[in-house]
Amino acid sequence: MTTKSEEYLLGMKSVNSFFAMLDDAMRFALPGAQYSKSGAYVWRGYQINKYDELAPNLYYVQIYPGDPLTFTDDSGRISNAGRELVFMESYEDPHHKPVDEFEEPLCVKTGSYYYPFQVSLDLYRSRFFLLNKEEQYKFLKNFLKYAAQSALLWQKSESRKNVTNTSFLNGKSSFYDLVHLQDYDQVDLNFMTVWNKQHYLFDLLVNLLNELVPSILGKEVEWIRFNSSVRNFDFRGYRLKLVDGIDDDAADYLWAIYFDKPAILKCQYMENKKTIYTYDLVDHHFFDLNLDHQKSELSKFIRKSLAS
Repeated sequence: MTTKSEEYLLGMKSVNSFFAMLDDAMRFALPGAQYSKSGAYVWRGYQINKYDELAPNLYYVQIYPGDPLTFTDDSGRISNAGRELVFMESYEDPHHKPVDEFEEPLCVKTGSYYYPFQVSLDLYRSRFFLLNKEEQYKFLKNFLKYAAQSALLWQKSESRKNVTNTSFLNGKSSFYDLVHLQDYDQVDLNFMTVWNKQHYLFDLLVNLLNELVPSILGKEVEWIRFNSSVRNFDFRGYRLKLVDGIDDDAADYLWAIYFDKPAILKCQYMENKKTIYTYDLVDHHFFDLNLDHQKSELSKFIRKSLAS
């Protein structure tokens, strides 16, 4: 019988396979495209830096990690977290005013961000996880070809010109974080549950950090925030800022899981990413422990990290 900790590791293996497969599919579905890695705690995927007549650096192919069984968020807006691959145009435009009554509830406009075009693939409802590796790869290629052609139609339309701020009509500048093709396997159903496991872990960690850090370091926690830089494709985690920390504007510590070593929870100095201490989630069977034991394990990890 597979344990919850083993399911977590299998899920992360499927996540890594999915993004490697997606990269491979993009090379063939979007011939000649230039694209780069883009990711943070709440999204992960690829930014299309250049392809055909698409506005440079405005289009993305990505997943929003989250609960795949949640169809609306707390405010009642539609959610596509966890189970949907999204091909979309996206940028920050706080001056955009909704063009109709549906833009905000359907998350075409969310806060200061605008998502004027979106095509999505529901990985579960499309039965993607039941397909073998070769079939999954073909499925992604077909979806990407369709989505890219639809995006090009939108790009050239009068409608886009009418709703787009002139500052974004022709794209924007961006950094490039190049993608390197990696091997991959079939993506299985554990993909659907792993994001919740990881989020559960970080929620527990954040609560314990707020509780324990003042007594360990003799300093209060100013804030704890999930990683939000677009350059954080390689890990997910939380940054911790101490009151009167080493830098008035930056976090002091990073607590992270890197996708290439998903069993390892790390505590690092934020300034130089030097690893202070690690905890092996699989060796310690973390997800199979009861709540009290999980808290005990993470508390020991926190104490050892901050005492180093």
